Amino acid sequence: MMKSNLQPIRNSVYERGTGSRARVAGHAAWLGALVLGASLLAAVPVVRAQNADAAVVDAREALRKKDRGRLAADRAAAVAANHPLAMWVEYWELTNRLGEASQAEVTGFAA
Repeated sequence: MMKSNLQPIRNSVYERGTGSRARVAGHAAWLGALVLGASLLAAVPVVRAQNADAAVVDAREALRKKDRGRLAADRAAAVAANHPLAMWVEYWELTNRLGEASQAEVTGFAA
């Protein structure tokens, strides 16, 4: 009979070493914390966007009702939130008081 020179494989990928469960649990905890933190941070801009969207819709309603005070407040909110439709709210606010606006304001808006 021939003698085999094969040695058993130690620390194989398939063997469980000491502490591997604790290491996996630690990684899972970090991953869970990372996902939770990312989801919380992602929710903040959505809330701001919804508030800015509400300001634009409210401004349109204020224009329809000719409510200058509410329109000016909504314009300030939309501009402060850097909303993509803030220019429309500025336009509505300017056209609502076009008879009182100076030439410089109209020219500045159009530029």
